[in-house]
Amino acid sequence: MGAIGEYERNLMRYAQHALQAVPELTVYGPEERRGVLAFNLGKPPCL
Repeated sequence: MGAIGEYERNLMRYAQHALQAVPELTVYGPEERRGVLAFNLGKPPCL
């Protein structure tokens, strides 16, 4: 499980870094994530 967990953490770091370059993108949730990355592009979310 250690290698899988490390791979997941690296993948999440990569995704977070790559998404920072997208204009008008908002990322939701805590800084430390576990496998899910919630975001919105452009418009505010529907309530």
